[in-house]
Amino acid sequence: MDQTNMIIERIAQRLSALGLSERQASLSATGSPDAIRYIRTRGAMPSAHRLQELARVLETSSAWLLGQTEDISGSVSDQVEPAEQVGSASDFSTVVDAATGPVLPRTLPIVRSERSEIKSPAEYSNIRMGLLEACTINRSEKIGWARRPPVLFGSTSAYAVYMPTVAGEPRIQSGQLFVVDPSRPARIGDTVVAYFKDKQVVDLNEPQPAYIVEYRGFIDGSHQLRQFSPFLDFHLNRAVVRELHRIMTIEDVLSV
Repeated sequence: MDQTNMIIERIAQRLSALGLSERQASLSATGSPDAIRYIRTRGAMPSAHRLQELARVLETSSAWLLGQTEDISGSVSDQVEPAEQVGSASDFSTVVDAATGPVLPRTLPIVRSERSEIKSPAEYSNIRMGLLEACTINRSEKIGWARRPPVLFGSTSAYAVYMPTVAGEPRIQSGQLFVVDPSRPARIGDTVVAYFKDKQVVDLNEPQPAYIVEYRGFIDGSHQLRQFSPFLDFHLNRAVVRELHRIMTIEDVLSV
């Protein structure tokens, strides 16, 4: 058996043993939902660094995935250290992997997000109840670390979130990781996290209610917003909007 097929077979074994899907393991290891599927369908040999990341999530070693050992536990030195042990969010340096070249630091916090049943207050007027997909985002609770793009080196406010609802589909898929830069003003057509005020939430360290929607402009004292799924145009008075955080596009991420 060649090495790529060995990796595919052993990844499948660990997924089954841990009760994980390819998508779950791929997101946890790389931030991309299709990393394992790409290896399996293309017969692609992963880089040394990516293989280590997959081994960490699959609770084994890259040596075992490669078929170089039958010891499923591997060695401690083979594992990738979690970001909070190798550097804080203030450590923005890029390291160089001998096999793959520069590796972006895993210092961008992934914060907890969940679908929410919070309903909009009556003063939100034109919202048809039951159609809006609300969520909560807790920026004080980190569930992991993503790779920090160079454009965010030096930023202490940026964060990443797994999409908790279907509201952004097809633009943002449920479960997809996206990056938020609060320092960038929202433009018409941008996807934003619209945090709204809720009387039950008084502590900003608690999960904050929000909609993940397209920004359509500001008219007569209200933010004009659009939810994609189910489709709904609505507005929120600026008095009830706590913050608007812009979700970065690929062009934003790759800009210098």
